[in-house]
Amino acid sequence: MIIDCELYYHGPNEPVGGTVFGLEQLDALCRDAGVDQAVLMPAPTFLPRNRLVADALAAAPQSRGRFVGCALVNPHFGEEAVGELARAVREWGFRAAKLMPTLHAVGLIGPLAHPTMRKAQELGIPVTIHSGGSPAHPLEIGALAEAFPAVPVIMDHMGYRNHVGAAIAAAKRAPNLYLMTTAVMEPHCIRDAVREVGAHRVVFGSNGPAVRPSTQILVIKQAELAPADERKVLGENAARLLRLS
Repeated sequence: MIIDCELYYHGPNEPVGGTVFGLEQLDALCRDAGVDQAVLMPAPTFLPRNRLVADALAAAPQSRGRFVGCALVNPHFGEEAVGELARAVREWGFRAAKLMPTLHAVGLIGPLAHPTMRKAQELGIPVTIHSGGSPAHPLEIGALAEAFPAVPVIMDHMGYRNHVGAAIAAAKRAPNLYLMTTAVMEPHCIRDAVREVGAHRVVFGSNGPAVRPSTQILVIKQAELAPADERKVLGENAARLLRLS
């Protein structure tokens, strides 16, 4: 089984690189890459459009076997944001949350993200967090993961390109921190992560449709992992975290 942990849904009228990617087009990307299931989240906006994803999935029930919803959360909206996360999981069937510290100016060291993390713990879902420079630096993500050891935290981009070493260091400290391959274009970075923290803590994500799933899978293949490790990265770990059969 291959599970892509990060696909973005922009809606039926917003082109990405000149192409519109509705559910049908995203489904085709997955089929072409051999992806069995994919985590679908709304495109990054200040006011998260989680209902857009929920409505799209509800209108295309045949896609529910392919896509798993993930709620983007802007903690600045306080109880409203946490309430929508709960509704997304309990009513819409979503299975994960996403934080984007850079887009939403969310400091991970202070308490702003804590209500989201507490709700994720209550709901039993993982939280994916975009990584890059501060306030999304891998060590800051690691500090949040250490503060909530019962919540699986998936580090988007695993610090790529300038902070991969810090991402690995953070994952060594926090056993609930997982590293995701989204838009990581250098195979040795993925190989280093598997060697240093273990294949059971690295997950495949493409960052599609900007990065096509087939492209990211090729990079993982070029890392030349042991077959058992490659299976864990490409799907087994995600199936466990998202509680997928």
